[in-house]
Amino acid sequence: MLRYLHVWIKPGDDFEGGTYLLNPLGLGEDENAYIRDMTVSVIILPEAGWELDNWAGPVFNEEGNTAQVKMTSSLTVVATMKRTDTK
Repeated sequence: MLRYLHVWIKPGDDFEGGTYLLNPLGLGEDENAYIRDMTVSVIILPEAGWELDNWAGPVFNEEGNTAQVKMTSSLTVVATMKRTDTK
């Protein structure tokens, strides 16, 4: 049975402060389905003027904009961003 990894970048769906990469890419149309117990790296790519503030969810080995997740079940990870400029 496959496990699905969902990554949300906050503060909202219309937020254009960044995107993410999964390594390795998963299976399926959205490339976010993994076999049980596989370890996946989530890499946040902030846009100019934004940086990663914190992670929420079952992440470990957090280092800068990268964290890992062990796919024990379908999981959700949230990356909260903050502005670095004063616009």
